Amino acid sequence: MAPTSRRTVRLTVVGAVLLAVVVVAALFVVGLRVGQSGAAGETSAQDARSTPFVTPSPSPTPSSSPTPAAPALPPAPTALAAPGEHPYSALFGGECLGAFDSPWAETFSVVDCAAAHPSQLTTRALFPEPAGAPYPGEAALASRMNLLCTAPTAVNAVAAPDVADLRWQASFPATTEAWDAGDRVYQCFFTTASGAPLTGSLAP
Repeated sequence: MAPTSRRTVRLTVVGAVLLAVVVVAALFVVGLRVGQSGAAGETSAQDARSTPFVTPSPSPTPSSSPTPAAPALPPAPTALAAPGEHPYSALFGGECLGAFDSPWAETFSVVDCAAAHPSQLTTRALFPEPAGAPYPGEAALASRMNLLCTAPTAVNAVAAPDVADLRWQASFPATTEAWDAGDRVYQCFFTTASGAPLTGSLAP
């Protein structure tokens, strides 16, 4: 073979080898970049899961205990209570009372209306809201009591020796729990501002 042809062959072989080396190197570099790109993608996903702007749904909190059922209301009284100590729920309305401190007392001392007495429960009645109605609130119920307790159906003011001296106080469902249990009762109590005893009955 001529010297010129040999040099051409050598150059061709060297060029092919160099080209192969370049291709392998390029593929290696591309492979590294692809690998880094995949790692970066995974890192981004990890960061997205841990970002503080992603709020996980809270796990349901198990109930520690079932909600207790509301206590049953005592039966409504059907007649005036006899003289003696009685719970407020046993008063029918119209009972004359002994020592009187508050309309919210748990018990009351019923006395004979023929004797002088410091106070009287003139009426026991019900608010008109049906079962299931939302609680109006303590303030809303209290605001009704002036009209309810001074109505002719609540007190016989004509029977009072001094109407101007009369003072009323009332009790009513003061909590949402009592209202939701079905309590709709209000009671109107009368005393005198001067502390003078009442005589006879003021019940309508």
